[in-house]
Amino acid sequence: MAYQQLPCGAVQNVLIATLAFVLMEPFTYCAHRWVMHGLAKFLHESHHRNAARAVPALLEANDFFPVILAAGVNILLALGFNQPSLSALVPTSIGITAYGFAYFIVHDVYIHKRLRLFGNKKVALLERLAVAHRRHHQFNGEPYGMLLPITGQRASGSIPSHVPTES
Repeated sequence: MAYQQLPCGAVQNVLIATLAFVLMEPFTYCAHRWVMHGLAKFLHESHHRNAARAVPALLEANDFFPVILAAGVNILLALGFNQPSLSALVPTSIGITAYGFAYFIVHDVYIHKRLRLFGNKKVALLERLAVAHRRHHQFNGEPYGMLLPITGQRASGSIPSHVPTES
């Protein structure tokens, strides 16, 4: 069987999807910090309350966020498939969707056990993310990221920018 080189478009599409996946982490950080803990806190509070329950509810108001993001991805896909000049939106949407799936598995399935697919198994890499996320819930601050949680200098977490501090 002779070696066949991938068409340039295929390599380019993989790179675009990978870049979109990687860029979703800073997007998630910003959305979580300034939208979910800011303007749309009224929706996100349901998640912090639900996470404190022994048995989490199947649905919460916070689930509105991935629905909105999925709607946005569907719009990008429609544009990418129907406008040749916007075809890069298709691999972009694939990367965003792959990130959303990874986020769902880590956050909703592994950390919060909304689906009990892992049982009581501990996965070292995912456990590191779970510890960082528990820290976020404990202090209602950093880290806001999910797949690459970056914490500030303070050992007790940081206070979100929208919460007044005592001087």
